[in-house]
Amino acid sequence: MIFALPLWVTAQIDATFPQERMVFQRSNNNQATVQIAGSYSQAFDRISVDVINRISGATAMSNVTLQTNLSGGQFNGAVILTGGWWKVVVKGIVNNAVVATDTIQRVGVGEVLAIMGHSNAQGSTCSVASCNYECNLCPTISGASDDRVTCVQLNDNNTANFSSPNFSIYENTADPAYLPGSARFAKLDTYVGEAPFARFAWFWGYVGDLLVQQLGVPVLFYNAGFGGSNMEHTYKSAYDIPFEHGFIRYDLRMPYVNMRNIMNLYIPTTGIRGVLLQHGENDRSLDAASIQMYNVGVIDKVRTEFSMPNLAWSMAISSYAAGADWANVKTAQQNVINTANYNVYQGPDLSQINSDTDRPDQIHFSSTGQQKVGVAWANALLTTNFFAVTTPYTGQLQPVTSINCATGNQLTISQPANYNRYLWDNGPTTQAITAGQGTYSARIRNTQNQYYFPPAVVVPANVTVATPVVMPSSATLCDVQSLTLTSGNAVKNLWSTGATSQSIVVSGAGQYSVQAVNPVYGCLSAPATATVTAGAAFTPVISPSSSTLSSGQNTTLTASGCTGAQQRWSTGATASFIIVNPTVTTTYSLSCWSTSTCVATTSVTIYVPTSNTVLAADLSLLMTVNNRTPQVNDVVTYTISIRNSGPGSATTVSFEDRLPANLNFVSSPTLSFANGTVSGLLSNLAAGSTASHSFQARVTAAGSYQNAAEIMGSTNPDPNSQPGSGTGDGQDDAATADLRTRLPVADAVYASPNPNQVSLPPVQSNQPASSSTGADLSLRMVSGTRTVSVGQTVSFTIIVSNDGGLTATNIAIGNEFPAGLQFLASPNLMTFQNGLLTANISQLPAGQSTWFSFTATVTSTGQLIQRAQVTGCSQPDPDSTPNNGSQNGEDDTANIDIRSI
Repeated sequence: MIFALPLWVTAQIDATFPQERMVFQRSNNNQATVQIAGSYSQAFDRISVDVINRISGATAMSNVTLQTNLSGGQFNGAVILTGGWWKVVVKGIVNNAVVATDTIQRVGVGEVLAIMGHSNAQGSTCSVASCNYECNLCPTISGASDDRVTCVQLNDNNTANFSSPNFSIYENTADPAYLPGSARFAKLDTYVGEAPFARFAWFWGYVGDLLVQQLGVPVLFYNAGFGGSNMEHTYKSAYDIPFEHGFIRYDLRMPYVNMRNIMNLYIPTTGIRGVLLQHGENDRSLDAASIQMYNVGVIDKVRTEFSMPNLAWSMAISSYAAGADWANVKTAQQNVINTANYNVYQGPDLSQINSDTDRPDQIHFSSTGQQKVGVAWANALLTTNFFAVTTPYTGQLQPVTSINCATGNQLTISQPANYNRYLWDNGPTTQAITAGQGTYSARIRNTQNQYYFPPAVVVPANVTVATPVVMPSSATLCDVQSLTLTSGNAVKNLWSTGATSQSIVVSGAGQYSVQAVNPVYGCLSAPATATVTAGAAFTPVISPSSSTLSSGQNTTLTASGCTGAQQRWSTGATASFIIVNPTVTTTYSLSCWSTSTCVATTSVTIYVPTSNTVLAADLSLLMTVNNRTPQVNDVVTYTISIRNSGPGSATTVSFEDRLPANLNFVSSPTLSFANGTVSGLLSNLAAGSTASHSFQARVTAAGSYQNAAEIMGSTNPDPNSQPGSGTGDGQDDAATADLRTRLPVADAVYASPNPNQVSLPPVQSNQPASSSTGADLSLRMVSGTRTVSVGQTVSFTIIVSNDGGLTATNIAIGNEFPAGLQFLASPNLMTFQNGLLTANISQLPAGQSTWFSFTATVTSTGQLIQRAQVTGCSQPDPDSTPNNGSQNGEDDTANIDIRSI
């Protein structure tokens, strides 16, 4: 509808506000709050800015954070700039590195002035009878030479041939929709035209040059001058009093409407210092009282209508016309200026510029006259300290659009609600539009008729994302009870279960789908599906579950739970029962399976005790805690469960829990506490039964707690553990329950004392002797911390060693990333793709090691396991096979787990 912007090829970040050459009114302490906003199409950690002085080249601001916690494709922030002419560099930051930039070459903080008057303010030609009125003796002088003098461009051609179809409509409607918007700020060249009504520079570009040289800041002019008007026309159009005129249209409220449109369309954004008033020559037929009334009425109207009671005015003494200096005009103007506390200041006395050379038609200014007027205006503003003693009105921050996904690779761009007019630069007048690739901006009007220019939105070429690959795409649940499905998209996902992680664990049959999510706009890809079917799962049972026989006795073992499947006993029998008569303690097993290869196995042990011996009692201990992430001073409940798997009843079973430091005993209904130790005694525990006892304890310091308990004694022997042998030997008569305080987080570790630990046998190496014909590769992995919080960065190091006799060549390493960890960076140039981090080593000599490090961000809670393996090597390895899995215990694999809370 108005001034359409081109459809740009988009980058990853686009600064769309301020527009080039926009100037913001500074405060009297030489500062302005400058909003910086725009669009981005890549996910960033933050947006920062550099601000550079265009005149001196000095950097005023560097890496100043504009916004964090980005979402929705629009960034928005503000910085405080001092008076000057600035270059603003906007930067997108990921992992503290700059990955995208955009630059606004010229942004000004300085002085904003509006001009009101007749043709000598607007700019005019002039002619005389001696040339039959066919010559122009008042051509405009050149526009500003200083880059910092600006306006809003009105002339589409920027030549003496003024052309603007929109302005032609504006002249017949006075609708500010047809005036140029915030994208048309320009240097005040000779023929750019100054919105809303001037067609060429006249002397204002020269005034700007002189002011900029003295003030050292940019100057912005708006020009509401209307040739042929006087203060009576302006006054009556302001107060809606009808009048007749040959070409001034009262019905449009001309000429006052030009000032109204400046104040409503531009000033809310840029602010303003004051108004330069240059009327008078056309008022000479009026008496002084009327002239004074009209001037005061217009000044008051502007201040009142736009809620700017202190808006400053500088009034020129402009009283010379037709060969005379009109006293009535001068007196009226001087009376207004001299009114006490009226905030109207003495402008230039233009009646002194009155020679035929300067005013060929005795009204308008020739080129030499314009030069003198320019000097006079600059001197008047500077000598009256207009820019120091007046109170400016600063600009307002612009509202920001909202962005949502639409169909067909498009976005829905919505302007804020509660505005009464929406004008998009590409034509629509609705609050929201749906748009594909391009740049879209609008002006919006509030109920007070003020216009705003929300930062333009840049829509990239692609807002949808490719459909991810889901692995596996089909699987069968059988003897495994759950299955991990992983999306090939490592950035952001949405599963049909509602999960947003890269991987999910499913435990039921069905069809599961995942969609890749655009990390900026949230647009979804087409779904990728995985089908999970349920195999024939079995739970075989042998009855009885245990038995004790004398030598020579027999018993019948009966199978159940294998209906519809094949079954086989460990004896080779396939019947539903077998009769056994063991002479020594013997274990019998039963397996059942289907054609889908689902296999399940169970077993029972028949005990045949020797004579004169106490029956063995296989005791095991389990300890749990009800809250593994308490706060400091929380009370937690520990439960110690002792199981007797038989065959004999266990008698006089004692157990102890030596509490770690800062874990204080509170109470227990059945257990005793003394000297830091919780203890209990079971007089009899029948075979196949479990006894559980609980106690409460208070966590009094931040850190990790490893609380261990063990069985200290039993009348019956235990076939696979030794009572009282300590809690660190891995036997099943001891257990540890760990917890970690949530807030505050601390690295301190408190563990149960273990004074009775029997000596453990030395670790026996299972490594073969070094071979001169092979390369023996091994991996180790370490992390910077083992306990983390969501959002925290953790570092990992993979250490690769060659213990063989040959140099290893063409080594490849693969590290599987778990869901919940997001790769950040690697200084060793490791490559991350689809959840797999890879590295390559061209050669590793015998006896040497090398390492790779990388960092990751924690995105979810729980146990997170990194699994690495050697995936390739040109030499054979005597004790491991490359790329055969990371969980087989071979020394070319390494796993490390961290815990996120």
